[in-house]
Amino acid sequence: MPKLILSYFVAAAAVGCASVLEAPTETITIATNPDGADCKLSQNGELVARVASTPGTTPAPTGSTPLVVDCTRNGYLPARHVENSLSAGENEAAALLSGLAALAATGKLEKPSDFPERIDIELEADPKLPASLKDVPPIAPVDVSPLAQ
Repeated sequence: MPKLILSYFVAAAAVGCASVLEAPTETITIATNPDGADCKLSQNGELVARVASTPGTTPAPTGSTPLVVDCTRNGYLPARHVENSLSAGENEAAALLSGLAALAATGKLEKPSDFPERIDIELEADPKLPASLKDVPPIAPVDVSPLAQ
């Protein structure tokens, strides 16, 4: 019985360390050339964040799952950028040691960012559209919720 209780506390401490090391979100700036694209960020096929008009900053989940950024803009072909996690190859023991080293140096237990602070995406002009339509600004989203009431 004492071994079972000890095992429980060791497991609880390990889970606690992992949760302290992982922040739930980090801030990412999405920029496109040209500006004004609508970008949706997803992980595992689920929408996790959106930048309605680039450049823009949004919180995005951390973790080892790749972040997929899909951008659209009038007059340009849809663009997809896949950003792999910077810590995807890092094992848990290395992450714990890194966190403990940061704790010793700064007094804070922090985990490094999983993704770069800024993602730049180049949009390709749609060859099917005339040049005069390529720089038409995107239509701003309209909130129609008051009309539904």
